[in-house]
Amino acid sequence: MSKRSASWHRSTIHLQCVAWQSSLWELPRLPGGGGRLLVAYAHPSNGAGNRLSGLRASLALAQESNRLLLIRFAGDGQESAFLEPPTARHNWSQTAPEYGIATGADGRVADVWGSAQRWGPKRKVSWLPRGGWRLRRFADDGTLPNNDRTRTCVPLLRSPFPRNADNRADVERFREIARSRAPVVVIHELFHDALQPLARQEQYYKLAHEQYRTLFGPKPTFVAAMCAHLRRVQLHRTQHWISVQLRRTQLGNMDQAMTTAGAGPAGPEPALSSREQRGVRSAVQCGLAARRAACRRGDKALCKSPIYLTSNSFRAIRLGARLLGADARHAPSAKFGHHGSPRSSYLPALLEMGVVSASAIVVASAGSSFALEAASMGGKPAIVRDFGLFTTPTEDMRRDALQGDCAAPPPLAGRTSVLLPEGACEAGGQAQGG
Repeated sequence: MSKRSASWHRSTIHLQCVAWQSSLWELPRLPGGGGRLLVAYAHPSNGAGNRLSGLRASLALAQESNRLLLIRFAGDGQESAFLEPPTARHNWSQTAPEYGIATGADGRVADVWGSAQRWGPKRKVSWLPRGGWRLRRFADDGTLPNNDRTRTCVPLLRSPFPRNADNRADVERFREIARSRAPVVVIHELFHDALQPLARQEQYYKLAHEQYRTLFGPKPTFVAAMCAHLRRVQLHRTQHWISVQLRRTQLGNMDQAMTTAGAGPAGPEPALSSREQRGVRSAVQCGLAARRAACRRGDKALCKSPIYLTSNSFRAIRLGARLLGADARHAPSAKFGHHGSPRSSYLPALLEMGVVSASAIVVASAGSSFALEAASMGGKPAIVRDFGLFTTPTEDMRRDALQGDCAAPPPLAGRTSVLLPEGACEAGGQAQGG
């Protein structure tokens, strides 16, 4: 491979060039007459925690560059089926569904900004305007090629890796590009907070909470589903509980299936190793220690609070529930263990995230973003420990994630969950609004 070719593949900044189609490229009318856009594509396959943290970063980049954020979810809707912009001022959905989308006479969908992956209920094959599109290496001097009648190009940031120094430099360079006069910039497949890639959650949870409050509010149908889910797992919005995440390392490319029979798409779930069993016990002990400490300092509402177990492994949940006895709570079926694919719908993952976000205390597995983003949605820092269940890619990634003390949990905070606001459920568990 040539030096130039290797450089092209390493870069995460590209030019995305498509055939000129005036009806597709016409900028929508925006409040105040502005016309500079940041189009962000939600990651099509990563888990909910990674996908939503990427959208947080997209919002931050749009805000600092004074651009309107348009979020393009995959065609099956992903989380947009259950979440909506909380105010008209930040209505990312108003123009996103139509802008840049064309439907052919045969029903196939073209998305000039990116992929039409999973677009439409039948996942029809996508097509692109005549001339197609391609990625080109961004010019070394930061300039864009002149638009002509046949092709136009936009700057694209595509899936930078948080611990790659060159990729972090790409992000800083893209921030400068976003502040330019370019009418459109595009982000694809962002799976982390690229603007704060190496920070501990305790350093950014307040900012992340405000970002989520700006991005999302639960639709009334989701609030109703959330209240029903709490009844199903024997929790009530007026009580306090502690959430403990038992994240187990993936088996190949499949999450360990959480099923009542311990078997799923990847076959029977392997038995927990001795090390993993010790990890489950350690996680349970952490949750109990946090409960005792909170009770001793005067948080009486937590003295006998239930402990909610969330995991992608049924075997881990089963062992944790056996150790906790009557204090254990957990989701009832296999679909709640899958956070990254639509095979069980995106609703179960959001319901799990809602329960964790509304917890008084969150105990999270090091290296997993799901519980961290849920805690941030609730406006609280998590206790992050390595329980030996989940293997992080690097030792420094594991070490840098650790925070908090099981014996000194964060103080009891207000009920500030973005997914389950105060007063969301009446005594009967019905929705009181969106």
